[in-house]
Amino acid sequence: VLADFGSQNLAMRSGTKNLRGGLGAVYFQSAGNEYTAIPVASLPSGTDIAINCATSLTADLAAGEPLAGSVFSSLAGQTCGSPDHEPDNKPYAYMVAAMHNTGRASSYSSSGASNWISGFGGEFGSTEAALISTDNTGCSSGANNSANKAVFEQAFALITDALKAVADLFGASTIDPNCNYTGQTNGTSAAAPSISGVVALMFEANPKLTWQDVGFILAKTARKIDTDIATGARATSFTAAGATGKLDLDLPWQTNSAGFNFQNRYGFGMIDAAAAAKLAKAFAAPAGRRATDLVAVGATSAAADSGGGKYTINSASVTFADAAAVTGQMRVELEITNGTGASVNPGMVQFELVNNKSGQVSVLLPAFTSWYVGGKTNLLASNGKQKFRLHTNAFYGEKLGDGYTVRVTYVKPAQATSGNLAFTSSLTSFSL
Repeated sequence: VLADFGSQNLAMRSGTKNLRGGLGAVYFQSAGNEYTAIPVASLPSGTDIAINCATSLTADLAAGEPLAGSVFSSLAGQTCGSPDHEPDNKPYAYMVAAMHNTGRASSYSSSGASNWISGFGGEFGSTEAALISTDNTGCSSGANNSANKAVFEQAFALITDALKAVADLFGASTIDPNCNYTGQTNGTSAAAPSISGVVALMFEANPKLTWQDVGFILAKTARKIDTDIATGARATSFTAAGATGKLDLDLPWQTNSAGFNFQNRYGFGMIDAAAAAKLAKAFAAPAGRRATDLVAVGATSAAADSGGGKYTINSASVTFADAAAVTGQMRVELEITNGTGASVNPGMVQFELVNNKSGQVSVLLPAFTSWYVGGKTNLLASNGKQKFRLHTNAFYGEKLGDGYTVRVTYVKPAQATSGNLAFTSSLTSFSL
C-alpha cells in the first residue's frame, strides 16, 4: 500500500488538530503552473519523471503515433500537469488555482479535481495584467531594474496607453523612482496568499472558526465564473482513431446533490471576500462532524468494451455502511495491473469517479496529462502494477449513501490491430 503520510502530511495533520487551540491551522497549497507544460511529474512512490506532456503529445500526433487519426479538441484546453500529481498534503491543505482580471483562469493554472478555490494570480503583465508587488529595493537588482527597462518599453510599444502604465513600473519610472515594485508578479503561488488574506478577514469576523469551517465557507460563498468552460467550442475531448465515441477529458460546471458548484479548473469558484467574511461572522459549526475518515473498499467488475473497441473500461463500486454520512474531501486509492500483453503508457489511462444515484462524473485524472510521456519511456510493463492516489472535491457535502463507482478507461493505441489489448483484471484494488 502507499505510505499514509509524508513528512508534510504529518506536520499538517498535527497543525489541523492542535494549533489555534485545537481549532486547527489553515493551510493552502498552490495548484501548480503546469496547465500547458510540465517538466517533471511526481509519482506516488516519491520518485519523479522528467517529461513535457504538451510537447510529447503534439509530436506524437504529428508523427501519427500512437494516436493516428485522433481528434484532440484544443491542446490548450486540456490540462497538462494536474494537482492530483501531487499525492501529499491532502486533505489538510486546500488547493488554490489562479485566475486573472478578465474573470477567467490564468493561462498557466493547473486544472484538477483536487482544486478547492480560485484566487487572483494574474497573467504576465503584458497584454493582460499581472499583480503589482514589492521588489528588491533599488534599481540595481530584482525583477525591476534599470537594465531591463528598455526591454519592457519595447515590449509595450504597441500596447494601449493604459497598459503602458504597467510598463512604467520598470526602471526608475515616474511612479516608482526607486525601482521598489514590480508589475509582473503572477502564479498560483501568488494566488494562494490572496486566499490567506481573505481567511484572515474571516478570522477577524469570527475567531472560533475551525479549519474545516473555513473550507466550507469558501466553498459555499465562491462565485461561479467562466460559465461556458468545457462546453461548445471550448469542449475538451479525445476521439481515438476508428472509435464510435469520444472521451471527455474535462467537464463543464456541475452542481452536486448538496448544491455545491464545481469545475476542475476553478474548484468551487472564485473567492468572494465580502461574502466569506459575512458568512463567517454568523457561522456555527454543524453538529456531529466526523473526527475520523470513513473508508470503503470496492469490488471490481469485468472489463467492458466501449467505442468500437478503442476504449476499455474497468469499474468498481462501493457503498458505505453509514449511508447518512456526508462527504468531505474524497481520496481514491487504487492499483491497476497491465494485462494487455504489451507495455502501456500510463498517460493513456483516464480515472473517473461517478455518483451512482445522480450519475455525476468527476474526472479524477484525465488521459494525456503529465503521465503521458510520448509513448517512449516510463511504460507500464506487461503484468506490471501501478498505484495511484487521487482526490476529488466534486461531491463535497453529498450523502455517502448514494454510492460511488470508480472507472478506469484505457485508450487503445491506434496501431494495435490484434491481440488482447483490453485490460484484464486491471483494477487490482480500490478504496474510497
